[in-house]
Amino acid sequence: MHLTKEMLASFTDLSKMEALMQEAHALPKSSFLFVTYNRCPYDDFSQNPLTWAVQSLAAGRHEALGQILIVDDGSTDHTAACVAWLQSSCPIPITYHRNSEHRELSRCRAEGLRLALYPLVFLGDDDCVYSEYFVPGALFTYQCLSAQYDHIAVINLNAYEKCSHPRTAAPMATIGVTHYEQARFSQNFSAFPQEYLSAPQWLHAPSQLLQPLETGIFRGVNLCDARLVMDAGNYTDLSMWKYGYSEHLELSKKLQDRGYRMFHQPDPRIYAIHLNYGGRSKEGACEEGLDIEIAGTGHSLRTLIELSEVKRLGSGTRGSTQDFHFTEIGTLFSFYLKLSGELGISFAVREYRHFVEEGLVLSSTPTEKIADRAQREAIWKEAIRAGIRASEQQTGNTYDHLTQRIFSEALGSL
Repeated sequence: MHLTKEMLASFTDLSKMEALMQEAHALPKSSFLFVTYNRCPYDDFSQNPLTWAVQSLAAGRHEALGQILIVDDGSTDHTAACVAWLQSSCPIPITYHRNSEHRELSRCRAEGLRLALYPLVFLGDDDCVYSEYFVPGALFTYQCLSAQYDHIAVINLNAYEKCSHPRTAAPMATIGVTHYEQARFSQNFSAFPQEYLSAPQWLHAPSQLLQPLETGIFRGVNLCDARLVMDAGNYTDLSMWKYGYSEHLELSKKLQDRGYRMFHQPDPRIYAIHLNYGGRSKEGACEEGLDIEIAGTGHSLRTLIELSEVKRLGSGTRGSTQDFHFTEIGTLFSFYLKLSGELGISFAVREYRHFVEEGLVLSSTPTEKIADRAQREAIWKEAIRAGIRASEQQTGNTYDHLTQRIFSEALGSL
């Protein structure tokens, strides 16, 4: 179901957030963790996405932020100098840690949670900009939920792709769900809960703060209790991969196994805008709201999107379409394989049908399709082999005997 800003007007009234701020004076101090890699290509620091992210936080209601922690994954651009410049001007204390070698984002997130000064830690993408009430809205949500539930590990927060509001509505049953027995999951976090359009549920009625949904998975923009995340085993070391597309699925399973809870806060006033720096997305920019000024940056949303759409393969997790498919298939296959051989086989065969035979791309990340079927099959085969090697490296088990069975079932010879 398509949404417009007018349809969401009753849910986006910022004046009602002042009712929340009346009760949010005792919010706990928190850290904000950015893991970054080559997101500062310009020596004019005002042109860098990491700058925009920090500036937008500083321009918002940031009183409860006691630290911004930047873990630099061995950047080779102007990141160190840009951070030093930000440290001299940002009203929020900034801690900078640079890895001497490139370790990939999942391992760096685990490292950042260990380095954070406060137990409650925001994790945000370094190519997002953040709304005015992002920090207090999320912390107030945590406080309210903590009065109702024990062991809240993660609250997932909205990250709208090149837009300041959700563009679609979807049934709650499709948002943040996992079906491990079927080797399937659905995030769908950018959608507004369809049921709330006619019958909203309130966590805090005076501010009309929406009731979060309990979920089985989360994604990269969130508020977490670092103590519980580390107790569950922290983010998985996926440094054997170029990108770690399975990282949030892997940690979600660890949290579930420990009995820790995850929620998604769908309130559209608590959001980040994902600029998708260095790449394009299938959805493209939204048609309305592009001329809003992003506080602190001196730029409109339209300008930030235009600056972000210059292709940059060496920035963040940006890579070729071939790299994307290889790592997405390989990391997700490896995750399911570690749960059981049968789940790994089920996922691999389904991906063969979707990706190789039908040419379907279910993710919004790559904007280009690989037209050549033989090339798609070669990518799939190498991803399966790499997934087996990674699973063996991580578990010490032997899975190589499954390779021929997977290939045979996918090719339909059994």
